[in-house]
Amino acid sequence: MHTDKTLWGSDADKFNPMRFSNGVSRAANHPNALLSFSIGPRACIGQNIAMIEAKTVLTMILQRFRLSLSGEYKHGPVDQPTVKPQYGLPVMLQPLEN
Repeated sequence: MHTDKTLWGSDADKFNPMRFSNGVSRAANHPNALLSFSIGPRACIGQNIAMIEAKTVLTMILQRFRLSLSGEYKHGPVDQPTVKPQYGLPVMLQPLEN
């Protein structure tokens, strides 16, 4: 499914990160074409370790940087199943002093 040329286009077998520039749901001809870890009994056995690694990397970044909101931030919460910022959340990272 992840190399199907009818879903992903003629370059389905090539690594092209720009296909995700408009978001994961618009990367292919079907919004649910990308199943990173699959679902059900054939799900990736490495899913849990991948999620733990992602959390570890995020923790390491947060230990070394200070987060602050950009001056371009506009407050506009949107009430969906969870509250999300309507205009995104531009964040600036500044290295912590040792």
